[in-house]
Amino acid sequence: MNEQLIAAKRYIPKDYKLLNISEYAPNGIDLLFYTNQDQTSAICYTKKSFNHTWYYKFNNTERLFLKVKETIANRLERQASVKAQRKERFKPHKLNVDDVLYCSWGYDQTNIDFYRVLEKIGKNKVKIIRLNNTFNQIDSEYGQDKVSAGSIKEGAEPMIKVVNSLYNSVSVYSFASASLWDGQPLYQTNSHFGH
Repeated sequence: MNEQLIAAKRYIPKDYKLLNISEYAPNGIDLLFYTNQDQTSAICYTKKSFNHTWYYKFNNTERLFLKVKETIANRLERQASVKAQRKERFKPHKLNVDDVLYCSWGYDQTNIDFYRVLEKIGKNKVKIIRLNNTFNQIDSEYGQDKVSAGSIKEGAEPMIKVVNSLYNSVSVYSFASASLWDGQPLYQTNSHFGH
């Protein structure tokens, strides 16, 4: 959405003026503050939103400017944190060809999926393929099976995934990631209990 359209949708009370915050954020920041004439109430927006971040009335101008400074400091700290995480996340990963990944997922049951790394692609991608589960122990009485990685699943198609270097994992579903498997059998819900 373009900035003029966003600005037109913002609620800015009558008699509120844009506050100059250059002394608090000399390098610029994506925040806007509007204050009324007597400087005891203010409303804060990010430049890309039409919903306010906060809208307060203050006892005095000192408290108002304290809140402005605090909001700017929090925003700068958050931006630095996101930048550092992004940089860390896209470092070269440590996954290798033939590494096996596992994904544990499920709401009212636990499912385990295994994947083998087929190829490293560039600094932060891998090609993986789904594997069959090998059953080490089937326990229909207690509702748990122990499974390990097996051969390539019939009909499985290779997938190219971006590796999150922070966790050495790949996102395989919108709700679950696959991480490096240590080779130990894992528990999943027995087929009589929900599969």
